[in-house]
Amino acid sequence: MKNNILLFLLCSFSLFTAHSQIKYEAGYIIDNTGNRIDVLILNKDWRDNPSEINYKIGESGEVQTAGVEEVKEFGIGNSLRYNSFLVSI
Repeated sequence: MKNNILLFLLCSFSLFTAHSQIKYEAGYIIDNTGNRIDVLILNKDWRDNPSEINYKIGESGEVQTAGVEEVKEFGIGNSLRYNSFLVSI
């Protein structure tokens, strides 16, 4: 009887598992010359500052990579914004 209850509970909890997915979200990139480009950015939900980002110009566009040396600022939606600054220490 205990085995049946345990099996039932395990099956029930397996239905409630969450599956996350990394996806391209609408955003923008401002390059070092000040040009703003609206793109789709691969949102990796960074814990630290990203060293590079992957983006596409459109849904069917080719995936491109930009490093922090090439980008002054980028943002995803209204929630995330990353800026690059050159400071003296």
